[in-house]
Amino acid sequence: MSRHYTYTPDIWPPALTALFLLLLAGYGWRRRRVPGAVPFALSCLFAFGWAVGLMMQAASVDPAAQRLWLRLGGIWSLPALTAVTCFILEYVWPGRWLSRRNLALLSVAPLLFAALMLSNEAHQLMVRHPASAGAASLPLGPAGWGSLVYSFVLGLINIFALSWLFARSPRHRRLAALMIAGQIVSRVLFTQQGLSADPLRLPFNAPIIALPYVVYAVALFAARIFDPLVMAHRTAVEQLDVGVLALDGGQRVIDLNPAAEHILRLPLERARGRAVGDLLPARVGEHLSSEHATEIALSLGAPQAREYTLGVSPLRDWRGLDVGTLLLLHDVTEQKRAQAQIVAQQRALATLQERERLARELHDGAGQMFGYVSLQAQAIHKLVGEGHLGAAEEQLVRLADVASAAHTDLRESILSLKVGAGASPGFLAALRQYLTAYQNNYGIAVALSVADDLDDDTFAPDTTAQLLRVITEALTNARHHGGASRVSVTVARAGDVARVTVADDGRGFDEGASSDAGVVSGHFGLAFMRERMAQVGGGLAIDSRPGAGTRVTLTAPLCGVEKGGAR
Repeated sequence: MSRHYTYTPDIWPPALTALFLLLLAGYGWRRRRVPGAVPFALSCLFAFGWAVGLMMQAASVDPAAQRLWLRLGGIWSLPALTAVTCFILEYVWPGRWLSRRNLALLSVAPLLFAALMLSNEAHQLMVRHPASAGAASLPLGPAGWGSLVYSFVLGLINIFALSWLFARSPRHRRLAALMIAGQIVSRVLFTQQGLSADPLRLPFNAPIIALPYVVYAVALFAARIFDPLVMAHRTAVEQLDVGVLALDGGQRVIDLNPAAEHILRLPLERARGRAVGDLLPARVGEHLSSEHATEIALSLGAPQAREYTLGVSPLRDWRGLDVGTLLLLHDVTEQKRAQAQIVAQQRALATLQERERLARELHDGAGQMFGYVSLQAQAIHKLVGEGHLGAAEEQLVRLADVASAAHTDLRESILSLKVGAGASPGFLAALRQYLTAYQNNYGIAVALSVADDLDDDTFAPDTTAQLLRVITEALTNARHHGGASRVSVTVARAGDVARVTVADDGRGFDEGASSDAGVVSGHFGLAFMRERMAQVGGGLAIDSRPGAGTRVTLTAPLCGVEKGGAR
């Protein structure tokens, strides 16, 4: 055995190439469910046999042994090239181009080539005069030239498929161009090696067979062409109706999804490399360092501006360093319009409900008062006609007092209706304004206490309006029915609800002296107060005794808490 083989450093390039191909075959087989992985793994195995033949040829010292290993290694060359073509066809268009019929057609030539290389008689068709040829290369016969031409046909098929991918898929262009270059360079060098007595070597002294697989390895590990998660993420991004802009460290656009192209009215080719400030409003740059969402309006040639929520996320590498920024443009125009329509409908409904309540209050308040005035005026007219002037004068004094009280009530009703009107001020500011006016108008001392953890943002708008109405009604009762000289208003938090307490030092009343839950001492305002609080999911409690004043406690859900939870 030692007479035919010896150690030489020339065995290391093909040996390392064989090991490299074997590792790639295992990697591809582990991902055999990914399109193109099985033919890729088979191609690596075939090329592994080819590289082993080159290694043994380098270790051979006997010309006959060298020619034998050149034959045995060359058997795997055409199957390896054919498997590469199958891999490329399946990668470019999975399940479409690598059909069973095409696979059968592609298999014919490699099987025939292997049979010719194994047969001593048929081998004469592959190479001419092998006995007189050198060990480095064998003169090609008719079948040999045919296999060489077939390998070039496979190369043309590969280049056509990759060119189609280059034209149809922008995100694959760099990878397709790299693989096309590998196909062309490997074919040229392989041909030169097969036909020249002094074949070229790669700079790192590896066989030509290694070149295309180095390209595939770069595609495999750097571009992650076999990673289904990358495909899934990219497909999901392309199908999103949210605009996605990828920016580099200089805030220049490097990628857009179709939704972003539609929003910006600009294709990726024209947007790539441009500063984001040239495509979006200048103030967007102020938010690139913040991860909080903000709202912007974009017209960009559209007849009407559209509203977008801008989300910013930093892109960090494996070291945690910022390498870019991801912008998300979510179109909220229709959502804003729907919200505005809902708010308008709620306001219209609230207006109708308020009118209904106001009509009932006027009927029970001013309506009854004017009815009383009418009856007293008729009685006074009768007394004057009968000559009872003294009694008529007493009735007139009483009527004047009633009219004065009615005027006071009307002024207070107008003041309460103005409380909280419009978008501002907020609940607490409106309450302070009303209490100041209440104290100035009626000379009743007022004390207000508000918890530190409450502000205007913790009260929902509809809850604010009803709370203010009920508080003003409670203060009216304290003045009108209780004869109070001092009142206190406390606003505090009790878990998920706000608790408002209105306490006075007035006459108070007997809560049990009522035949109706909503009517106390002939006054109908408590029924309306309970109705208002129930509408916002709140509650009302009254604690009063004759001579001990009255305490009215209101509970209402805070902003963001589902209504109906308060008691």
